[in-house]
Amino acid sequence: MACSIDWYVENEIIYVRYWGVISIEDVRHGLATTKAMIDGSPRHLVHVIYDVGEIEVPLNPKENLALVRESGTHPRAGWNVMVGEKSVLIRMGSKLGAGLLNVRIWSVDTVEESEAFLHDRDSAIRWENVNKAILEIGH
Repeated sequence: MACSIDWYVENEIIYVRYWGVISIEDVRHGLATTKAMIDGSPRHLVHVIYDVGEIEVPLNPKENLALVRESGTHPRAGWNVMVGEKSVLIRMGSKLGAGLLNVRIWSVDTVEESEAFLHDRDSAIRWENVNKAILEIGH
């Protein structure tokens, strides 16, 4: 599996990192695990940071959109922040698809920028509980 998933801030922000060649099963697993984590959180909105900067071969955008549509949007899903997406076309396609599926998505270049973005959008995040150790897993 070319993906790791853990809490960046317990019950508040999930960190999902994909790398290498991504399969439909990797994305399906990531979406299901993220949904289950949101289900288990008591928080009204749970945000997700998707670190995609190390993906060598992404899924076809149509396949990705179909998987997101199949999975559905969790009612307590907050912002989905994409980190490291290099393709302007994929960034634009993600925003278009997000609009169709009523999903909040934003793209940034670094994890630090994702923190700044979420800090501006959700003042209740407990930043003192950030688990930076998960950024090193698999590197």
